[in-house]
Amino acid sequence: MPLDMIEVNGNWSSYTTESKNCSKACGAGFKTEQLTRTCTNPKPQFGGENCKGPSSVTNQVPCNQGRCPDPPEDIQIQTQTSSTIFLRIVPANINYTSFLVYVRSKELEALSTNYTVTNLKAATCYNISVLTKFRDIISSQAISRNFCTAPPSPESASLSDVTTTSITIVVQTHYSFDVFMNGKLFSSFTPKNKFGTETVMIEHLTPGATYHNTQVYCISNGLRSLSEKIFTGNEENEIHLPPEPPSSIKIFTQTNDSLSFNITHGAGLFDHFNISMIGKCKLLRADVNSTFIIAFFGDLDSGTLYKNITVRSISNNTLSVPTPPIEHTTNSNPPSNVDVENQNDTSVALSIARESGKFDKLFVWIERVNIYVETPQNTKIIIGGLEPGNQYLAMVGTTSNGLNSTAYTLTINTNPDRPVAVYLLNRTTESLGIKIVQGQGITEWFYIQINDRYNVKGKINQTDLVLEKLTPGQMYSDIKVQAVSHVPDAPSLVQVSDKTTETLIIMIVHGKGIVELFHIDIDGKNHSQKATSDSNTTYVTIGHLTPGTLYKDITIYSISNRLESDARKIDASATYPSSPSLQVKDNSINVIRIVIMKGSGGVEKYKILVNNEEVIDVTYNQSSQEVNITDRVPGKMYNITAKAIANNIESNLSSNIQQATY
Repeated sequence: MPLDMIEVNGNWSSYTTESKNCSKACGAGFKTEQLTRTCTNPKPQFGGENCKGPSSVTNQVPCNQGRCPDPPEDIQIQTQTSSTIFLRIVPANINYTSFLVYVRSKELEALSTNYTVTNLKAATCYNISVLTKFRDIISSQAISRNFCTAPPSPESASLSDVTTTSITIVVQTHYSFDVFMNGKLFSSFTPKNKFGTETVMIEHLTPGATYHNTQVYCISNGLRSLSEKIFTGNEENEIHLPPEPPSSIKIFTQTNDSLSFNITHGAGLFDHFNISMIGKCKLLRADVNSTFIIAFFGDLDSGTLYKNITVRSISNNTLSVPTPPIEHTTNSNPPSNVDVENQNDTSVALSIARESGKFDKLFVWIERVNIYVETPQNTKIIIGGLEPGNQYLAMVGTTSNGLNSTAYTLTINTNPDRPVAVYLLNRTTESLGIKIVQGQGITEWFYIQINDRYNVKGKINQTDLVLEKLTPGQMYSDIKVQAVSHVPDAPSLVQVSDKTTETLIIMIVHGKGIVELFHIDIDGKNHSQKATSDSNTTYVTIGHLTPGTLYKDITIYSISNRLESDARKIDASATYPSSPSLQVKDNSINVIRIVIMKGSGGVEKYKILVNNEEVIDVTYNQSSQEVNITDRVPGKMYNITAKAIANNIESNLSSNIQQATY
């Protein structure tokens, strides 16, 4: 064998190491190391032997033996929108440098504990996992939580309709939504329209109320979107519900020139009422402490039918619908005066003076006999079927649209029936006894006239009379007998109730029965006054009298049916004297000389007051007289006034004068 063909046995080369990844990032991991050698040091040649033993060895080697970072203690959501979730990561300890956030397999790194996940889908729930990273070491475990994004706001929300108790809104959304008003949840709705337009009604609201800050929120997964304000058409974004109209309007009172209405409140809230009728309108503030209000319309036309009377409630300048219209009539005016034109024993003719204003017809009602007569605007009415010699209370009024006016009241009397016969009962040389047969109806007494000069008044209800003090042998051929009825009762009380310098006011308390007027005689002067019909007391003012005068003869009679009662007298009464006037004539060291000038009327003496304390009495002697006020203090100012006295009645104080002594 040639020398260069010597066999060479094979020998192993040095090991080369190949390592795999550690089984754990931290916390006692292991990795596989594979040692590989080749039989090349040298290779076997020329029939030399191969290397003995394995060509590779596999070992398990410890790795990453340090402690792993702890996973986060918690993941909290701070807030969310429809596309973002704001996270707060709560670390387990301080051993962290960042966090790895996994959202649907997408890895994100958070460099702080606050992290915002963006570009998310609205109304979607996500499983979010977070690991702790400390330098290059990552926690072996993650913490996971499910969080959802909020739904989007409604695309639009607008007011469609408003009633007294509801609102209708139109919302553009595919999500469930809540409606808030005045900061409170009022209603929740689930979408029913696949096209995303929802029309909903919110009911059971308060009539007349105002709802502020009305907003709509979409709801998904228990989360609320940002709000969308409902478009209401006003800057304040308020919804004003119209109030309910009043529940009723009824007539309360009426006169010839006014109407009053009782307005009963409706439900809900309101602050005013608007009452209208043809040509009239009134605004009234509502009384929230009451259930009704009275509305008064004055200056109306008498006897006029007012139609289309309606009321609206008002709340926040929003009107309700009107109440159903009603109509009502003012009373017509009563007659301005009614006079008895004439009468006989069974009828009375009345002359009626019409008052201004409208009316349909006149009526006359006779008390006690219940006679009712209507006539279409005639001013002459004859009332028949009455009893002779009787007295009646007649009420005359007008009617318009079925309503009667107040009545003009007067007393009417029928004439008594003439006697049926007069018989001679007996006679003497100086007397005649007669018997009177009374006619129909009422006769109180008889008046007998003989030969036009001898008058006898019989007693009440006396039908047998004796005519005395006649001339013996005289033929009495003209004996007249007249029936008389209803002589009024004399006043029960008369007295002077007040007086001035030129007037006396007399209080007259009516006697029994009906009286039409009073006749007053005062020192030969006559005065008549119509009796008060609505009271039993009439006050009569006698004017144009002389100041300071005593009136001694004051007599009052009641008058009815042109018949005069017995007289009632008043004790003498005087008017107040007129106040005097003063002027200073001259003065000295201790004397002030004044001139007193009489006022109109009577005066007996004067009372002079010095400084409202000292009194000096001076007897009247002439219309202008001088008076010396003596014993004065030199250089002192004095205030001087005076009163006139007549019939023990003092006048008012005169105007004062001021004068000082020297």
